[in-house]
This record gives sequence, structure tokens and C-alpha cells, in this order.
Amino acid sequence: MKVPSARKRFFATTSVMLIAAGVACASPRAADTANLTPSERAAIVEVTGCGMAGDTRGSGIGIGEDLVVVPAHLVLQAAVVEVNVLGVPHPATVVVLDRPKDLALLHVDGVSFGAIEYGALAAGDRATLIGGSNSGSLPVRVLDRVTLTIEEALGTDRYDRLGYQLEVEASRGDSGAGIYDSSDRLVGMLFAVQGDTGVGWATAAEEIATLLATGRSMYECDEQDSFIAESGA
Repeated sequence: MKVPSARKRFFATTSVMLIAAGVACASPRAADTANLTPSERAAIVEVTGCGMAGDTRGSGIGIGEDLVVVPAHLVLQAAVVEVNVLGVPHPATVVVLDRPKDLALLHVDGVSFGAIEYGALAAGDRATLIGGSNSGSLPVRVLDRVTLTIEEALGTDRYDRLGYQLEVEASRGDSGAGIYDSSDRLVGMLFAVQGDTGVGWATAAEEIATLLATGRSMYECDEQDSFIAESGA
């Protein structure tokens, strides 16, 4: 994948609002995974809160076989996770968690998405957001390709991640939606918007590809802390 060489460092501020929600989606069959559209990879993620945490709802992207990628902040306080694909609910479990990158992988029973193709964009390029529960599909313009320095999911330590600053009229509820180029290649995943300014941020596809290569674990609710923890840790 060709990656633009010019990078800028962007320091996210507390005015950036984490957002979470989902979108109705398609239920892929194993034989059809080679031809899945971005809309068929979209998923609604329903989360029952762990301990004192409340229930929440978000979206995700089917990126490989039985795997769905979501923002980590969506599932960090999950007791039960359910992924809805084409109106059919499927039980899901967290198998990879990367808080510094705000990414998580879910294993979803009863689905098969197949491999996804990745792309990259530069400032000025056009794209489409697909899978926002509030907004559905939206036009996107890349304002900049940046190295984000931002707090880890639901934490205070700051880490770098590759991403995009976007011009997009997304709203609270569109987090987890995929950003796709004109060839339906995944270039990023929306994780935050800045109020009503029409500015949003997405984690770059390179970070998602790296997550996909990470070894699997199992996570479960620690009711005392109201957060998930690695099983047996």
C-alpha cells in the first residue's frame, strides 16, 4: 500500500469528543465474501455494560473472516457484546485490545467477512464514510494525513497513531464507521468528531492492518473495576 511520505503531527485536545454508535448492515455468506461491499461489512455493536458501566451502542467493520474492528472505547466496559448483521444478532467476544490506538477486534459467531483491501489517501482526496448509525453514508474530504498524539481510550497516557483529519458532517453516533476510497478500499475508521464544526478524525487503515496481525486473547468483564480484563491475567 502506497503511503504519502509527508506527515504532520496533530495534538488532539479535550474538545475532541469520542463518539459511538452503529448502522444497519448486511449478513455475508462465506461464499460471497470476495465481493462484499462496504455496506455489507458494516455492523451494529450492542454493548451491555460491565459492573457500574452503562449500556452503549456503536458500529464496526467486518475485516476478515469472523472479525469485526471497533473503537476500543466502545467495548472497554463491556460485559456482553452482540453484533447485529443484516438484522440478525450474533454473540461476540473481544479478542484483541489496543487502548493506545483505540482499536479492538471482536470475534463474531456465525459470520464470515473475508479479507478486506486497504488504501491510503492524501490531503485533498475525496472519500465516503459508510456505516454511521446517525448519518449513514456521508461525503468526506481529507484535510490532512497526520500523526495523532492523543490519550489512550478512556485513559490519560498519550500515544501516537496514524490517522486523518477530515471534513465530514458526522455526528455523535457515527464512530466506528469505515472511510472508503472510490475503489471501496478501507482507508480508515472514524473515532471522533469536534462538536458541530464538520471536522472529524479517523484512525488510518495501516493501524487496523497491524491490529489484525496481533495474537488473540480472551477478555471478560471485571465487575469490580467495570472494565474488561484479559482472561487469566
